[in-house]
Amino acid sequence: MKKLIVLFILPLTLLIAIEFKMTKQGLFPVTSTMGENTTTNNLQTPKPITANHAPAASNISIKGTASTGNKLTLDYTFSDIDGNTEGNSIIAWSTPTKELQRSTSKTFIIPMGYEGTQIGAWIHPKDTRGSISSKAYSASNNYLTIEMGMGDGAVEKPTEQTEQTGPITDPSMYLEKIILPRCDATNSEVQFIKSKSDWSHINDSNKRIFCVSSGDYTSLANIKITTSGTAEKKRYIILNNGNNIHPGKLNKEQLANYGLEFYNADYWVIDRAASFDIGFTHSFILNRGSSHNTFNRMFTQNIFHTMWIKDNANYNTIQNSRFDGITRSGAEADLATINHMDGKNLFVVKGTKAINNEFINVKAFRLNRFSGEAGVTQVANFEGIIFDHNTIEFTDKIRTDCKGNYNTNGNCVGMESGGIGIKSGSNKPEKPIIVTNNILWGGGYRSDPTLKYLSNKGGFSVAYMGAKNIFFQNNVIFDTMFGIIIADRYDAQRGTWNVVIKNNIFLRLTGRSSVFPLSISQAEGADVQHNLIKDSIGAWARVSWNYSNNTFANNIAINPGAPMLSEGNQETIIGLASNKVFMSSDEAGYTKDYIFIADKYTNKPRTIRLSNTIRP
Repeated sequence: MKKLIVLFILPLTLLIAIEFKMTKQGLFPVTSTMGENTTTNNLQTPKPITANHAPAASNISIKGTASTGNKLTLDYTFSDIDGNTEGNSIIAWSTPTKELQRSTSKTFIIPMGYEGTQIGAWIHPKDTRGSISSKAYSASNNYLTIEMGMGDGAVEKPTEQTEQTGPITDPSMYLEKIILPRCDATNSEVQFIKSKSDWSHINDSNKRIFCVSSGDYTSLANIKITTSGTAEKKRYIILNNGNNIHPGKLNKEQLANYGLEFYNADYWVIDRAASFDIGFTHSFILNRGSSHNTFNRMFTQNIFHTMWIKDNANYNTIQNSRFDGITRSGAEADLATINHMDGKNLFVVKGTKAINNEFINVKAFRLNRFSGEAGVTQVANFEGIIFDHNTIEFTDKIRTDCKGNYNTNGNCVGMESGGIGIKSGSNKPEKPIIVTNNILWGGGYRSDPTLKYLSNKGGFSVAYMGAKNIFFQNNVIFDTMFGIIIADRYDAQRGTWNVVIKNNIFLRLTGRSSVFPLSISQAEGADVQHNLIKDSIGAWARVSWNYSNNTFANNIAINPGAPMLSEGNQETIIGLASNKVFMSSDEAGYTKDYIFIADKYTNKPRTIRLSNTIRP
């Protein structure tokens, strides 16, 4: 009988010597482990090698919420009739048309760009002896429809901070990555638009890339978009003028001036569109069902209204754009630049993102609904809406003499100057409305009383009429009338539910008798902490007539014009005693300046410094 000695080196420097002998059943070990100071020689009774059957999987299901950025986990039961344990089973994740991941991992992070499509998972179970099933076992809940979201079934919120730092200056985490195709004449998918008649091809199914020359196309009114791209193959409208410069930096002769209206049209990328001096009402309209469209590097000026987003027009993005002024009639109509509204009694808009834009002398953003106007009371749901890294400025250009005449030295403004108006919220706490890293300044005067439809307010944000699940953080508001107000309930049971207001800066806000830099009223579940209110003209905050579970704590007031007001609250407000008042920035430890760049989409950017607003 021949013997074979096989040596293995183990991690613990244990030398294993296994002696094998040939038997009728094959090669089996006959000696034992030998280590340091160990001398054993115990014979093992050999066991015959049996056939290795393919393992199986059962009770298969996908765990987690199918939303962009979320982690899904494949849960299953492994079984093997030979008693083997599980090895490196192969798991595949795919849409109906594309495999997204094939690996040994049970988890999968949903990438962006697949919202509205379906995802499923399959497993090829494998045992530790190397047998793998040729059968792909599918999850019982294939297919799940992917929705917009950011992480863990939620819209990703920034980390909640405990210091006033001002807006984070890094690029927004919410920006859509844009890779523009070339305007290549040899590409059969490219359509050049050089005249008004060329727009007739915009919905051709064999064309996907539309390269628009400079020119005035406004006589066509809103050009109708009725075809859709896909997540993998988007459709593009691109300014083709020989450069790649932001339209806010170009002469109007270098721009393409037009308006668009979408009808159930998805997955378009509109780059460097312009709309200026146009007589029709809405320059860009997203009708019901038009979703997953991106408007990048837009420029508008002196128009009635920019964008109207209607029911079920979901996951649209407006980014890197400059909106510079509206007409007098537009100001009187009190329309926000980006307005969410529909005529239905019940409507939903999900996932709009307004990111890294400049708003000048325009009301920026509104989530709207009617509450009893003309006998109509609407219900709206704005889940997962994101307003991040925008600047909003109101200049002396819109000041009036309070009699309807523009006057740069006047004591009124010819519009309702505001940042974001929220008349309804998100029905899902895990997908709140996000309002972060924005800056608003100017317009610190009352609205001209001779102009129609305007309230006597100007400031950053009002949330009311039962708005739910809103997150304000790292915003800076200065030299205007008010900062953030959560207020009247109207037809709702509460003014707001579950609003978080943290780490914002309110500087030199003028206020008036019923408007304050920071005002919390008729709220339930509000969490207001770590805000800085500096140099207020009157009372630095008001907390009044609130319901239950409200926190107002750890806020800092520096040199306030009057003490905070607190009255009529149904339950004790948590943390009121922890708020602190200082008479100077040095005393409070705020000795660092906050600096940002305005007018970055023009040829004359400005650096603005807010002194002593940050702790070093």
